[in-house]
Amino acid sequence: MKTNSPQPRHVTARFFDGRSAKAQLVNIWFMPDCELVVQGHGFELRYPATELQLDSALGATPRFLRLPGGQCCELVDLGRLDEALVDWPASTGFKRRASGWRFILCALLGLILASWIVITQAVPLTARLVAGALPTAMVEKIGAGSLKELDANVLNPSKLPIARQQEVLSKARAFLSMVGESPDRRIVFRSSPAIGANAMALPSGVIVFTDDIIRLATHDAQLLAVLAHECGHVHHRHGLRGIIQQSAVSMAITMAVGKQSAASAMQSQLTAHLINSRYSREFEFEADDYGSQLLARASIPASRLGEMLDLLEKQSTRAQHTQGRLDSYLQSHPSTTDRKHRIEGH
Repeated sequence: MKTNSPQPRHVTARFFDGRSAKAQLVNIWFMPDCELVVQGHGFELRYPATELQLDSALGATPRFLRLPGGQCCELVDLGRLDEALVDWPASTGFKRRASGWRFILCALLGLILASWIVITQAVPLTARLVAGALPTAMVEKIGAGSLKELDANVLNPSKLPIARQQEVLSKARAFLSMVGESPDRRIVFRSSPAIGANAMALPSGVIVFTDDIIRLATHDAQLLAVLAHECGHVHHRHGLRGIIQQSAVSMAITMAVGKQSAASAMQSQLTAHLINSRYSREFEFEADDYGSQLLARASIPASRLGEMLDLLEKQSTRAQHTQGRLDSYLQSHPSTTDRKHRIEGH
């Protein structure tokens, strides 16, 4: 052997014979002639480098050297392994420890992509299917319980004159009947300094109008346009879909426990969702499209909803410096301009 030839280096490892889970301690010799020797108690194995596979490094975790016949060696001393590979001529056929960072980066990018697909595609689709499959009795229970919570926390009895309430109710019922909307739609009036001019749809079909939004309207057809839009939220079960999307994992666990606990959990989350959360762009456009179809059946211009949005936006601008104000209906609805352009296209 020439004096300038690389010297054999060895690394201690745990050897698995591929037949049992029992491991034994071995020495792995990296020979200058591109041969690898595994020496254990009572045996010696020799392999050319071309028959070996070294797993990529992943941080400080052990690496596995795959041998022919299903055998392998677990290498823990990664520093000594790197030193041996540096001087071993056959090391170019192995993935070095540094390549593990490329693996980690690829894995991280893959995880981000998978998470994005789950969040933007799988979760909304699952929410739609789950919300559509919930029993009617459970949906009604959720809606009734949520209205009770709203009444206990943010809503007060309406202060509108009874005559005005009856006038709006009469027109609303006539509109719903004309457009063939479900008879379970029920309109209730509430006052609420906390949320101002607002309307909200509960999954059970109850639609809440606040006194402020009734007063803000300059024409009752604008209120019917808001009603049509809220019917869209009920029809597509946006409230339920929204809370399922926001808490997909916890809701799955809760629903697995039982319908009673699931209804209670969804009721509380729905209440918070109605007060504080923004509907997604998709939900708003779906509700606008549905509402525009109802308005067309009653020969009411879809632009009436755009007029109402303008009134709400002007009020929101005037009240933007009012401390503690939730800025009403617009806070839970995105981009008035985009919605108006879409509505006017109907």
